Amino acid sequence: MARCLAPGWEMQPPGYLMEQPVLGTASADGLSLRQETPDLLKAEIVRDGIIAARGTVVLVDGFAIFDRIETAEAYRRQGLGRRIMGHLGAAAHAAGAHHGLLVATAEGRALYEAIGWRLHSPYSTAVRPSNA
Repeated sequence: MARCLAPGWEMQPPGYLMEQPVLGTASADGLSLRQETPDLLKAEIVRDGIIAARGTVVLVDGFAIFDRIETAEAYRRQGLGRRIMGHLGAAAHAAGAHHGLLVATAEGRALYEAIGWRLHSPYSTAVRPSNA
């Protein structure tokens, strides 16, 4: 694809569209869930007064689109991201979503595959930097 780009455009690192049926288990221990709009849910886990993990799901036509799933560095490898995903999945399913989608980086792809997500398609992005 890079060979097809006009001068001034740059390829970004590869991304991966992932999919999974929406299921999940709610785990309320220390986890808060807010419904910002009818189609936007946000979850977070607070530890020691800071947000240790958070995530968002947008509901569109029976799909749950997961976004901005983050775990603070000091709290990684404790299963908090998995809890956020499970809780958001359960809430999305209760709201009528049946299929989950997300976009992952190469590192994120391995983590999502470990919890049952499947690769739907790789994708590429090109940008034109503002200084070009």
